[in-house]
Amino acid sequence: VERTKMEIAVMKQLKHPNIIQIYEVIETANHVNIVMEFADGGSLLDIVEKKKKLTEEEARALYWGIVRGLEYAH
Repeated sequence: VERTKMEIAVMKQLKHPNIIQIYEVIETANHVNIVMEFADGGSLLDIVEKKKKLTEEEARALYWGIVRGLEYAH
């Protein structure tokens, strides 16, 4: 539980276009509800499954988005 709370606290501080934003956390006795930014295109897995095959340009754009997000987070 403490690790989850710590991760949520860190994620709430991250402000980057390549990282999904956490807006609010609502805790009840039995649940933790996280209100997050809506990802219009779906998850990375959704995109890859829908497209079946990415062009090199599409793959490169996704790759660099991931790299930029990770670089910012670290």
